[in-house]
Amino acid sequence: KFAFQESLGPEGVTCLINNAGVAPKATRYNLVKVEQMEATLKTNLIAPLFLSKAFLPLLKKNPSLIFNLSSSLG
Repeated sequence: KFAFQESLGPEGVTCLINNAGVAPKATRYNLVKVEQMEATLKTNLIAPLFLSKAFLPLLKKNPSLIFNLSSSLG
């Protein structure tokens, strides 16, 4: 349960915006390290997925939207 859930009331959440955008330190594919790509994928892909999953009970109360945004870094 989220700490702020009581303040939402019965409406829940109608819009979740996931905004991630990190890039590995090396931008050339032949220089990037596995650890850098793992950290990048955790931030840009895995974290938004699991955040959305965690919010599903609050989003299902009404017609809702999930926006996944990135930047040029992501």
